Amino acid sequence: MKLGAYTACLHDRSLPETLKILREMDLASAEINAGGFIPAPHLPVEQLLASAAAREEYLGLYEQAGVALTGLNVNGNPLNPDPEVGPKHAADLRQAITVASLLGVRRVVTMSGLPAAHQGGRAASWTVNPWDSQFLDALDYQWQQVAVPFWKDIQARARDADVKVCIEMHPHNIVFNPGTLERLATEINATHVGAEMDPSHLFWQGIDPVAAIGHLGDLVYHAAAKDTRINEQNCR
Repeated sequence: MKLGAYTACLHDRSLPETLKILREMDLASAEINAGGFIPAPHLPVEQLLASAAAREEYLGLYEQAGVALTGLNVNGNPLNPDPEVGPKHAADLRQAITVASLLGVRRVVTMSGLPAAHQGGRAASWTVNPWDSQFLDALDYQWQQVAVPFWKDIQARARDADVKVCIEMHPHNIVFNPGTLERLATEINATHVGAEMDPSHLFWQGIDPVAAIGHLGDLVYHAAAKDTRINEQNCR
């Protein structure tokens, strides 16, 4: 196991300075943003795609710092029906898989995304408790017509690149808990799509992360060390 940090909190620093900070904290690895919701100042994507020399120079920064590059992060909503958002985040995810493969990185962290409730919808719609038939229809559309086809393609790309795509189970996504992660993995016959275990989002859903890890088993590919505070009075 390697302990490291996701460097998005250090985007105001250069990459060499960021790696120096990690090493001074006795952390041995780094997860670097590759697109999605936030920019990727620590990952010169176009240069890395274009040149083997650029990739060698980039990896040399990590070797020099004594920090391993263990993951790329491209959290976003690749299923967003907004044409200004969804296609870009989807392209960022596909590109991150390619860049990871070229760099010898075996983990890409992302979110499953969330579509509209029906074809032609303009806003993403999250259904948790489908007690009415219209919500069942919405879920059927979201899963069968949008999420499964998209994720079958991502599974194939990840398999060909020998990269594990690690989904953060986050509310307001179609995959937000162990059950929905298992459903996606089953429906796409996943071999290279699994879980990024971020316990903070499980805590506030009332899920025991330790039990979730035991339940998901080999589907857990990557993890974040995060917690959350439950304000009991407010919950009551």
